[in-house]
Amino acid sequence: MVFRRLSAAMLVLATLACSKDRGTDPTEESVYQIAIQGGDDQQGAAGSILALPLQIKVTDPAGDPVRSVAVVFRPAAQSGVTLSDTVVGTGIDGIARVDVRLGSQQGEYTIAAAFVRGQDENMETFTATGTPGPTLTGSSKQSTQAGDTITLTGTSFNSSAAGNSVFFGSARARIINATASSITIIVPPCVSPGAVPLVVEVGTARTSSINITYVQTSPTLSLALYEGITISGTELGNCLRLPGDGASYLVVPQFASASVPLATHSFLLGNSSTPVPQSLSAALDRSVREGATSLQSRFDLALRAAERRMPVPTAAELAANRPISLEALTLNSTRDFRVLCSLDPEETCFKTAKAKLKHIGQNVLVYIDEKSPSNGLTDSELTNFGKLFDETLYPIDLRTFGPESDIDGNGKVIMLLTPIVNALSPKPACTTQGQVLGFFFGFDLSSRSSDSNKGEIFYGFVPDPAGQFSCAISKAAVQSLLPSTFIHELQHMISYNQHALVRGGSQETDWLNEGLSHLAEELASRHYENKFPPPSGRSSPGNLFPDSAFGFIAEQLENSYSYLLDPESTSLTLFQTDECCEGRGAAWLFVRYLGDLRDSTIFTRLVQTSRTSVENVENVMGEAFTSVFADFGMALYTDSIPGVPRNAVSPRLRFKSRNLRFLYDALFRAANRTSPNSSFPRAFPILVKNLPYNQSINGAMVPSTFAYYQLDTPPGSAPAGLRFATPAGGVFNPDLKAQVGIFRLR
Repeated sequence: MVFRRLSAAMLVLATLACSKDRGTDPTEESVYQIAIQGGDDQQGAAGSILALPLQIKVTDPAGDPVRSVAVVFRPAAQSGVTLSDTVVGTGIDGIARVDVRLGSQQGEYTIAAAFVRGQDENMETFTATGTPGPTLTGSSKQSTQAGDTITLTGTSFNSSAAGNSVFFGSARARIINATASSITIIVPPCVSPGAVPLVVEVGTARTSSINITYVQTSPTLSLALYEGITISGTELGNCLRLPGDGASYLVVPQFASASVPLATHSFLLGNSSTPVPQSLSAALDRSVREGATSLQSRFDLALRAAERRMPVPTAAELAANRPISLEALTLNSTRDFRVLCSLDPEETCFKTAKAKLKHIGQNVLVYIDEKSPSNGLTDSELTNFGKLFDETLYPIDLRTFGPESDIDGNGKVIMLLTPIVNALSPKPACTTQGQVLGFFFGFDLSSRSSDSNKGEIFYGFVPDPAGQFSCAISKAAVQSLLPSTFIHELQHMISYNQHALVRGGSQETDWLNEGLSHLAEELASRHYENKFPPPSGRSSPGNLFPDSAFGFIAEQLENSYSYLLDPESTSLTLFQTDECCEGRGAAWLFVRYLGDLRDSTIFTRLVQTSRTSVENVENVMGEAFTSVFADFGMALYTDSIPGVPRNAVSPRLRFKSRNLRFLYDALFRAANRTSPNSSFPRAFPILVKNLPYNQSINGAMVPSTFAYYQLDTPPGSAPAGLRFATPAGGVFNPDLKAQVGIFRLR
């Protein structure tokens, strides 16, 4: 992962951030205690990431853990130590965690941890020792080209080839043998010619680089069966050949950029300047598809855009909020709330909801508007609803992403159920575009306006069987749809706190923010999948998911299936204003892949940071976004290929927690059980197009997505040339980050 050094600016920010996170009197810190919980006295190779995170636990005078306390971690000056973060909030267990990369020198390192005000009596010091790390001392060739076999010499390499990685610039070389003092590699193709830095990684430790001269050729790339590689850079015009003689390849052209405008870009793929007839390729004039829209999706993105334009409040402004006394909270007591009443958050349209308190939980308060339609949720149903949110859904988000803010000092999230939310979806639009089910708005946390409720609030719709405020909505529909909306929006609330309030940064970009919120829904499904192994918890024993999980997972499967039906038209990272389904499906798949590639702690690190978008991903993954993106695109197809043992494919080119082919096949069969369903036309959504041997085709796609082709070579044939270029045969704009994934199928 990429780490950042502690700066004076960050210390100032941390001082401002603490009371924001907890929303309580900062002097309370004087009665809290901190203690090392884990990660002390570790050893690791110089330059490597320590195996365990440093952990600090914060407790109150009774010894109970305290969440949402900001802890600052500070390495000794000029030590070369870098941290995954410098200001970390405690979680539900009262623990703040940070990953550490040691400096490049051997010896002892120290890292101090304290409350942001740094009281000496409340400071702990971690010690770590840097042991000899790997070194790269030389290469058997000083000038080389693609396909050459060369031997690298050095010290402290991993004697298992799989324990090392060798890079020519950003291109990964294939390792064929390794000892503690030497690594034999095959030089990768399509590296930019000239002096190239050569680096060896052993685990998380990196050697210093040495330069080697790379000579451009048009090599033959030999891949083992079920092996994949990505060729990146701007030298893709005519630099690669693939062995023929009956071999078959999956070819995945892509633009891995997240920084160019959303537009369709045409390309030429294959081995001829004259493409075959257009029927074999995507339309050259393919326009960017708007995709399906929904009021909920558009409203969600409009709220996030409004939050990014809001000024981040100062500590003094947050401290000025008057918390409601917890002693005043009694069941059936009333409170007035101001509720947004326009789909455009920039409009100053707010209405007052007088609501009764119906549930007081450890984490969640549930209020319901007194003007809610009759025949709605009963008191007992509201109590059960409150327990679900309080005891199951809220802890899932808190454990995964970290704490929300507590600017009103009540220690709880408020759920307000009001028909004002129903009315956000006017007739007749609600019949074709759906309804707004619920939302979180950072305005309540960042504004001192009289329209701000100055607290952590989730707004939800109510049963309206007669359609008094919008389209008719039943009690059962609210009970089914609101839980997934709550856990989705709670992630947005936590993200806003961690990015904007705790660290003074910008709100996360839409694509990653939405991907994490859809992941939150999936995690709720996983909770019930674990709770009810088959065939328990199912109205029909043959159901793939328990009944309680279906409302959380169905949307993820449907959205991602829709994306994979036509991936060339939807960008992962460039969300449109009215993005609905396909982009959200892509974002969920990508975030799920990140967790499978590393572990679930990556979700916490993606949220608890001031970084956003691609920079955020590169920080937590410790590698270039282009590399992660390329392998993600290949894994979408190469995971669980029919007839191929799953473990025959590299773990990096598979999903670990979900078998997508199995899930999509089940979705297809269910949707087409009684009659053909055009939304789910095939068992696996990706349609691989034919790339004729030694010919070219025209295609088109938007940035930050993929196209899928299969190249079959005839028996006894010569190597097949492969180029990925502009329609005129030229080199792509470097900002597009053009690259091609290649996977040998046969």
